[in-house]
Amino acid sequence: MSKISQAAEFLINNRRLDQVADTLPPELQPTNWEEAYATQQVLVDQLVAEHGGQLVGYKIAATNPVAQEMLGVDGPLFGRLLSAFVHAAPVELPANDFQTRVLEPEYAFQMKEDVPTDGQDFTAESIASYVAGVLPSIEIVNHHFTNLKQAGGMVLVCDNAVHGAWLHGEAHKSWADLDMINTEIQLLANGQLDSTGNGTNVLEHPLNALAWLANELPKFGLQLSAGDYVTTGLTTEVYAATAGDQVTADFGSLGSVDLKFS
Repeated sequence: MSKISQAAEFLINNRRLDQVADTLPPELQPTNWEEAYATQQVLVDQLVAEHGGQLVGYKIAATNPVAQEMLGVDGPLFGRLLSAFVHAAPVELPANDFQTRVLEPEYAFQMKEDVPTDGQDFTAESIASYVAGVLPSIEIVNHHFTNLKQAGGMVLVCDNAVHGAWLHGEAHKSWADLDMINTEIQLLANGQLDSTGNGTNVLEHPLNALAWLANELPKFGLQLSAGDYVTTGLTTEVYAATAGDQVTADFGSLGSVDLKFS
């Protein structure tokens, strides 16, 4: 078994057994981003084999200074969205399905056509023409490490950027006039306002994050495709949920996402 396969198996076993580790063993540590994303691919293929469904898009992590500090990285990372862990809101989920329940209100996009991989340098303006709709969403970060900073950014990439689940509202097709900069997003927990934020927390605009991803994926043999969902990163403070919590992410005119942990 290759080093990459062994690393993926180590991380899968942590998920299966719901156990935590400091990081990957020294002999399984990735030495570069290519190894890290190759390990991620093996891991997500195994998750699809075990849980069914298919890959349906991407998550972008660490687009927000709060998230970068939490993960101990200085720039964005990406992971994959799996249909087995994607839910249309409102939804109730068992708290025990997650080792951690770190909730992140995020702007998300759905792509209307394949994005070229011919070396274009996409910007917020140029990537916008490939967007079919914008969705309100919550990502659940679920990790199996004692400390995210100690684990290290490359190891977090190996573990699918510590993605747990993704919940989304309705896709809005007429989104050109949506103000993702000034619209206040509210994170409410059990009826009480927990934190607020807006799209400037996501690389100054969520479309900047989408452009980053469109430019980054071809480096690893990947591509944004028609129908893909992309969730772009934390807009508010994170919320660490526990069993019984009722949480709402309110995106104003874009709608709300409601989640309860049983």
